Amino acid sequence: MKKSSGNIRTRDISGSGIAVGHGARANVRIGGEAAQKEMADLVAQLRHDITTSSLAPGAKSVLERGPVQDLEVAARGGDKGGVEGALKRANDTLEAAGATAEHVSGLAQTLVKIASAAGVGFKVTAPYLAALL
Repeated sequence: MKKSSGNIRTRDISGSGIAVGHGARANVRIGGEAAQKEMADLVAQLRHDITTSSLAPGAKSVLERGPVQDLEVAARGGDKGGVEGALKRANDTLEAAGATAEHVSGLAQTLVKIASAAGVGFKVTAPYLAALL
């Protein structure tokens, strides 16, 4: 198989985590130690919100085993992309469970805080939950 190379031209690029080119990747880390501590505290609050919510036990279990564990790992490593992915999975899980605003109000507010702390757009990442707020 013949390999080809291409030329990429750019102008005026600024920002954080920019990757340019075929197969390029960029990793963005969440702030320092204080930011990671804040994320850990928010994930602990999220666990509490899930426990006290009126969600069905099965939905609580799925959230705990999936998105919440993923958020903990991402928060420890300061991984913004990991936080974004976990928020998307939480959104999808709650949508599939048919969660209503009364089921998730506190939980959704904590997820908004997590998104904000990570610099992730909540309305784009978790549109179902954003619509419930």
